[in-house]
Amino acid sequence: MDVNRPMRLRSGRKVLGELTNNKTSGSDRPDRAQAKKPRLQRESTIPIGASTTIDVPPPLAVKPTTVPPPPPTEEVLGRDAGSRFNEITTEQVEVQQQPELAPAMLQCDVQDKDDPLMVTDYIDDLYEYYKRAEVSRAPTLYMHTQKDINARMRAILVDWLVEVHMKFALASPTLHLCIHLIDSYCSKHNVRRCRLQLVGVSAFLIASKYEEIYPPEVKECVYITDHAYTRDEVLEMERVLLEHFQYNVSAPTNYHFVVRGLRLAGVTDLTSTTANRAVYFCERCLQEHSMLAFRPSLLAAAAVYLSLCTEGRAHEWGEDLVLGLGYTEEQVKPCARQMCEHVGHNAVTASKRPLHAVRKKFESSRFGRVAFENPPMV
Repeated sequence: MDVNRPMRLRSGRKVLGELTNNKTSGSDRPDRAQAKKPRLQRESTIPIGASTTIDVPPPLAVKPTTVPPPPPTEEVLGRDAGSRFNEITTEQVEVQQQPELAPAMLQCDVQDKDDPLMVTDYIDDLYEYYKRAEVSRAPTLYMHTQKDINARMRAILVDWLVEVHMKFALASPTLHLCIHLIDSYCSKHNVRRCRLQLVGVSAFLIASKYEEIYPPEVKECVYITDHAYTRDEVLEMERVLLEHFQYNVSAPTNYHFVVRGLRLAGVTDLTSTTANRAVYFCERCLQEHSMLAFRPSLLAAAAVYLSLCTEGRAHEWGEDLVLGLGYTEEQVKPCARQMCEHVGHNAVTASKRPLHAVRKKFESSRFGRVAFENPPMV
């Protein structure tokens, strides 16, 4: 082996000494900063020396806005013979431009204008609706269509309901609505004698639920009938009545119109003697089937008129009462005369037993003992 020959590794690389001898000197080494590769920059596609004009796309076309034409003037409308505005006559245009004038407020409503509970802004509309509703909803004479009951049986039922009403100390509208429901149902259906009291107690239960805060319970209604009917029978008849009225038991009764008539007459206290007397006349006539020939508003007007006549105030039936109730003094008198006849006598049964529940009620001091007074002469 030649010792003077340099030794090489198997990989073909020279030994360390040879490598060191062949390294480049520091002076010949290129600068690191220069040795770094420059960042690639996107070459410009525009050749050197060429024009640098750039094609700009044309602007988007702007849609022109249309300004609506001004409204046609009266002259244009007059010239346009085919315009629909020419169909309106001058009188119609004047009517449309005039504001609606509010109806004159009655004197009692002027006094109650600041009381929100009196709803003076709507009171006229309310009673106009009552007057229309009583035409279709008020019951009429119906005993000629019944086969098993008569007017005296009805009077006994009403007399008993007045006593029940007093026992439970219920409000006056409850009694009037109860009688209204009975008469409305019986005027459309034939009722057997043994079921008449069941109709009455079920109507009493419905009216109590409608008007009262704490109505009687079903078991109490069964008790007052001396258990003549069961709880299920009372509930079943209640369902039948509600289906007959289509669950709409709202109806104007004579009590609604009595309250309005008293207010129009200047009576603000419903516990006064004048008010109790008018209510007494109305409740006494509830027992009389023949009084169904008169509308509730006319019955109420006659009751208020008789109450004023008892105090010598018949001359006070003035313009407010005529406008508010819709009846003149001459229109009220025929009903008032018939009412006086019934008030002067008690209703009786077939055995001539007097029915004096209403009279006994208004003979108490709570109602001013108005039943002791003789009815006026009309």
